[in-house]
Amino acid sequence: GKNISSDGARARPPVTEWIDPDLLKNNLPQFVCAVCSGVLVEPTIGCPGLHSFCLGCYSKALRKKKECPMCRHPTDKDKLRRNRDLEAIIAQQPMHACPHAQGDESAGAGPPAAKRAKLTVCEWSGNVGDLPVHLGECAWATVKCLYKGCTESLLRRDLLEHEATCGIREVQCGGCEKELECRSLAQHEERCPRAVITCPNEGCRTKERRGRMHQHREQCQHEEIACPGSSGSHAYKCDARFLRKDINAHIKAVHLWQHQPAEDMVKRLWEENATLKAASESELRHAASAPAPPPADPRVTVKVFNWRGGWELGEYQSETVEVGENWEGHCVFEYDPPRDYDPDEDDEPERFIGFTMENVLGGQPPTFRMYATLSILDKEDKTLRAFEMGSAAAPVEHHFEDWGEFFTPTAEEK
Repeated sequence: GKNISSDGARARPPVTEWIDPDLLKNNLPQFVCAVCSGVLVEPTIGCPGLHSFCLGCYSKALRKKKECPMCRHPTDKDKLRRNRDLEAIIAQQPMHACPHAQGDESAGAGPPAAKRAKLTVCEWSGNVGDLPVHLGECAWATVKCLYKGCTESLLRRDLLEHEATCGIREVQCGGCEKELECRSLAQHEERCPRAVITCPNEGCRTKERRGRMHQHREQCQHEEIACPGSSGSHAYKCDARFLRKDINAHIKAVHLWQHQPAEDMVKRLWEENATLKAASESELRHAASAPAPPPADPRVTVKVFNWRGGWELGEYQSETVEVGENWEGHCVFEYDPPRDYDPDEDDEPERFIGFTMENVLGGQPPTFRMYATLSILDKEDKTLRAFEMGSAAAPVEHHFEDWGEFFTPTAEEK
């Protein structure tokens, strides 16, 4: 926000950057700091000789040696005071141009110096006292990206364009609605089980959540399948592959004449294919118009969920399992430390291990009765930590989507 004084007029913030004395129309020695060789910023005196230096320069010099940088008279920070008279005089001094009139080559921002001369640069002119307000708006001033964690420095005129594409900015996954950095979105969406994807089979336009796509493909008419004869359990051997919708035509054209018992197989396969096709069409009609069925008794067992590689940043998920007719779930392990986490200075952040559920067909969430043991093992399968959530005799009643434990790993677990 802008700095506004109590009477409604814009207050003048202090100059915070070095000013070349050559930018002053009246370049007098008394306006120049003997330490930094720039125009005095917040002139400060601290010795009987009234020698003035920038407040920042004087304070830095006293940290090395408690004396005036010019006359060497002993002094300390308690004796420093602002030279208000000289500060007021400097504020009225006219300037030839803005410090950024020739661009900022030191910051590495903008085009090369050879090309910069052809561009329209800052054309501001005014007094030193008006410079702070201008610097807060100057399009040629070097600024940092506003997103925490981004180290990019660029010209203010390019800031909006950068922030629109900054990889650090937070965005939301369209599937699971998780907030994450933009640069991580594409990688997350490639494995998010709740992201809606299109069936990869050419000619099929069915859309389904990634975690349920395998169910659709088991009956998709555009899925490539092998001839039943490739299993070796039939009287003939056939390695042909074709789309599921063409199985009847293949068997009738190729195998019907080979063996009389094949007629029974053909009849059965025709019936099975017709059943699958009807089920597929029924599923599409149901998803489009029918209300969600009541939840079935959700009983499922997830036996083992393994991952390797140590405590890497991110989220790990097991394969998705169906829970009744409405719900699906998977084991999850998350390690998501703060962006400013420093492993050399900060305490070890917590991890989360548990189970997450998703209502994929709608309806009121039921209450589940469940129990689980979530274990962390070392490379020799020795149990380092185990979380008991209920038991077979006393399962946990639960109707939330996520449940589990937060913990901080020990040195052995790390």
